[in-house]
Amino acid sequence: EQIPVEIKKEKKVTLSFKEKKELEALVAEIEELESEKLIIENELNAGMIDQSQLFLKSVRHGEIVKLLDEKEMKWLELSEKESQISSKK
Repeated sequence: EQIPVEIKKEKKVTLSFKEKKELEALVAEIEELESEKLIIENELNAGMIDQSQLFLKSVRHGEIVKLLDEKEMKWLELSEKESQISSKK
């Protein structure tokens, strides 16, 4: 008797177009946020701003830190996926 042999084709896995665009956008957004964070830190450290500005800058700094955490986690997720795909090639 003949036994049917299945030949499995490896499915080529890549980041989707949307994921590639998201990864590119994340890099740009992270750079922008890092730059803004550094500017705010320099202003806060200089001690040359009034109380209301100090409060606003501190709040914004907290927002930036939170955004960076979120965006860096997403970047890491996509980068790991991309590197897993590359290592399978």
